[in-house]
Amino acid sequence: MDFTVFLDRFFVPVGSDVLLASELYKGEYNAFLVILSALIAISCAYIALSAVGRSRKASSLLVHAGWMGVASITMGIGVWSMHFVGMLSFELPCAVEYDSVLTFVSMLPSIIASMIALSIIRLRRVTTLPLRLFGGVLMASGIAAMHYTGMAAMRMDAMLYYDGARVTLSVLLAVSLACLSLSLPSFFLGRTGTKVLAVLNRRGIVPVRAVAGMSAVGLGLAVTGMHYTAMWAAYFVPWPGGVAAHHSWEPGILALWIVLAVVLLSTAVIAIVFASKQRMLADELKAQVALRSRVEAAVEEQRGRLQAIIDNVVDGIITINASGTIQHWSPAAQALFGYTDEEVTGQNVNMLMAEPFLDEDDDSSNGLHLRERRQVVGVGREAVGLRKDGSTFPLDLSIGYGEVNGRPFYTGVVRDLTQRKKELAILEEARDRAQQAVKAKSEFLANMSHEIRTPMNGVLGFLGLALNEKSLSPEVRSYLNTAEKSANNLLVIIDDILDFSRLESGRIRLESVSFDLRNLVSETVHGLSTLADDRSLTVTVRVAEDAPVLVKGDPMRIRQILINLISNAIKFTHEGGVSVDVSRFSAESDQILFTVADTGIGMSPETLERVLQPFEQADSATHRLYGGTGLGTTISLQLAHLQGGDLWAESEEGKGSTFFFTALLPESSELDVASTPALNAELSEVDGLREPDPGMDDLFGGGPIEPRPEKALGADRETLRKMFEDLYKALDEDNPEPVEHVLDEMSDVLDRRFVTQMRKSVSQFDFGLAREKADLMMADLHLR
Repeated sequence: MDFTVFLDRFFVPVGSDVLLASELYKGEYNAFLVILSALIAISCAYIALSAVGRSRKASSLLVHAGWMGVASITMGIGVWSMHFVGMLSFELPCAVEYDSVLTFVSMLPSIIASMIALSIIRLRRVTTLPLRLFGGVLMASGIAAMHYTGMAAMRMDAMLYYDGARVTLSVLLAVSLACLSLSLPSFFLGRTGTKVLAVLNRRGIVPVRAVAGMSAVGLGLAVTGMHYTAMWAAYFVPWPGGVAAHHSWEPGILALWIVLAVVLLSTAVIAIVFASKQRMLADELKAQVALRSRVEAAVEEQRGRLQAIIDNVVDGIITINASGTIQHWSPAAQALFGYTDEEVTGQNVNMLMAEPFLDEDDDSSNGLHLRERRQVVGVGREAVGLRKDGSTFPLDLSIGYGEVNGRPFYTGVVRDLTQRKKELAILEEARDRAQQAVKAKSEFLANMSHEIRTPMNGVLGFLGLALNEKSLSPEVRSYLNTAEKSANNLLVIIDDILDFSRLESGRIRLESVSFDLRNLVSETVHGLSTLADDRSLTVTVRVAEDAPVLVKGDPMRIRQILINLISNAIKFTHEGGVSVDVSRFSAESDQILFTVADTGIGMSPETLERVLQPFEQADSATHRLYGGTGLGTTISLQLAHLQGGDLWAESEEGKGSTFFFTALLPESSELDVASTPALNAELSEVDGLREPDPGMDDLFGGGPIEPRPEKALGADRETLRKMFEDLYKALDEDNPEPVEHVLDEMSDVLDRRFVTQMRKSVSQFDFGLAREKADLMMADLHLR
């Protein structure tokens, strides 16, 4: 049973008996015209797609619309021309003419469909799949409408019928090929397509043209395939009289119209392309002119700005070429040197310098004959400028180097230093006056300390003599003890002021001797244990195992720092205790770390920042309650710095403070500090110190101290002998004042304990005891 549906030329179903009534006409194809029709379709499709691509680059809406019009008309006429060339290639056994009205009308569907489809589908634009399908269906619909309208325009002695299934197949073929061809631009913008285009580009094929060519082939095949599939669906039934032809063309006339349409189309395309290129060139030229105008305006503005900067900058700017010829002269340079622009332009720069700046004998032109250019360029230096009137002035000169078109040039920036030199001279004079004032102050403090200490020693001497009287009443003895204690406190203050003034003036000289670190710490702590016992405080000492036994440094200054820190810790601690720790600062360093911690009143962060400043204490209440000058920690800090170390503190108010200080104390292999039991026994009373417990030597691993054979406390033997000769001469006068002058000098190089004991003996006018102590010290130092 046959289910084939047959349609007439207007797609009205008819019975199959019509097709069986007589034999069907069978047509034949002209191969040349078939190929020609395919080429026409492909060529027009390529032109249309190229025009769409150009529309995307259009500079205006009018140009864009023009290119889209060219693309739509070209595609529509291409489809129309392909159809009728294909019809001319089909030869029937009967005469065939074409209705002129329908022939022209058949062109409209393809043009309209092409316009809409090409507006949706843009070359090199990624579109969604539904949009691409819509464009392909629209394009195929236009092709099919054009074809079947053109077929309806045929006039012949036969009736035209269609096989419905084959008609459907022709439309589906057109839709498929159209969708495929219009999807190619989107494909080539993807990852895989980009790789393909890269390969084509390496082979010299322009990617855009390749994509347009492949899409054009697809559209051309869609038109051609649809046409010849539709022709396969057509049946021509002989019918005398056929369809009446009112206004028909013979095939030859139709061919002329096709040729005319193609020629007109080609001419129009060429004219539009030429006009478009001219318009594009004009637009590009206009854009370039506008850009150049903007660039020139920007350059002119920049030039004006730079010129304004150069004209108004305070420093003079001079530009010279490689041979030293002045090329540019700023107004500031004119004011600086006194020359006008005309007077210096073209002259050698040496006319501006008191000393030649360039080597005029060097006639090289490579821009390297500046003297020591590498040392001069980019580095500021002072020079002497020469004015027009012959006067000279100091100037600061900075030189920069650059090249323009391969030609070197130098830019010099000059600044008058006259005023700065004057201000510097004033500052230096003020500095010298300040230094002289500081020196005078230090000398005044030293002299005043000496002048105050001399009578104070006398007061202490007589107080000592008075206290030796056994007939004193308890009340009087209490008064005298109070007076002696106050006098001793005053001496401590005087000694602090003297040390501070010496540190300020740089008169402190450090020793460099070997001593037992553990013995030094133990003696110092035991010397202050009385103060701790009076306040019911415990003092603990810990010397780390990695701490060296024998070190080289200034034991007197280390002891002085420890006394300051430990006595302060005891003073500001009411309960608990004080701990002293000694260790290496680091395993590979000669720095020794001393730590003094207490459980006292502590300090706030604000107070902690001030505590190392001269004359600073926590507050006025602290001064009233605890006394002191506020110089102890400052002196300790400076002494630590002199010994290659530092001093810092940590504290928490109400919980206590911890002071740290370091000193550079290299490990030593032998002792060279004079120390005998007799001398130690006498010196143990200094500063309220008690004789150390004999068991402490075992505790700290110490041992007996051997005398030093060569040097004592940093002074050579001849210097020490001269000091002792002066001391003996002063002692022979039986007058404390000259002895005090000699002891002031000796305090810088000898143990402070010895000097203090000497002063005590002299203050009591016991010059004989003073001579004995001097003899003992000279013997210990091997000076006799």
